[in-house]
Amino acid sequence: MKRKTNPPVSTSQLDLPFGQQGRVRRLAWYIGIGKVFAAYHKRWPAKDSTRDEFRAARIRDYDGQRLERELRFPAPELAADPAYQALRERCLADGVGDGDGVGLAALDPRYRSILKDEDVADLFETIALPGQAGPGAVRYATGMPAHAHGELTLRLGDGIRAQALKLAQLDPDDPRVRAQAFSVRLRSTQALTSFMDRIGLPQPPVREGLADHYLLEADDEGRLHIRYQLLAGSRYAGKFDPQRLVEQLAAVFAAGVGR
Repeated sequence: MKRKTNPPVSTSQLDLPFGQQGRVRRLAWYIGIGKVFAAYHKRWPAKDSTRDEFRAARIRDYDGQRLERELRFPAPELAADPAYQALRERCLADGVGDGDGVGLAALDPRYRSILKDEDVADLFETIALPGQAGPGAVRYATGMPAHAHGELTLRLGDGIRAQALKLAQLDPDDPRVRAQAFSVRLRSTQALTSFMDRIGLPQPPVREGLADHYLLEADDEGRLHIRYQLLAGSRYAGKFDPQRLVEQLAAVFAAGVGR
């Protein structure tokens, strides 16, 4: 008599990140759940996503609240994951989730997307002072020339500005020096505009420039943010080496401030 064998089991479901219940659940595991949900529903899961919505995407035993809870109060293997730790530090720095750390919204690719270090360095290579407005040039009420198309203001941390002025052998306490060094500008790059598209920032109308809607902030801790000019709030964009920026600014200030 022939021995009865079980029918073959499809491996496609087992390959899913949530198909192996004994698997260690690191950050990539939870991102995988979000990707499967998004592939079915065409949107990232939210805290209020229901169990029925997860079942429809063939994800059992989960809803948005359970995912949120497991991320906020991680198991030891998740808490020890370097990728989770890095994302948690960023969430705390950004104040996401009222300072509670990683939540489901932080796993959204639009939030996790940042500029590469080399892209931030390329941006900073374009730093320049606004200069003087020539005859007939469009000026702001302060007398400074209007931004050119593709130009953005870079708002500097007070510590970075002061160090750069001292390195350029300029007096950071001189009101005239401070006024000239208060605002610096940079030119938008393809990497920056692509980043803005990825995270869903709307491009300004053709008749308006980026500077009418956005500015960049480089804080003393080496974090770069893009801030909305007309709306409250900002968005983490990447990181940089503060000392390298100080040296770049010192060269710019030495060439233009006090002239």
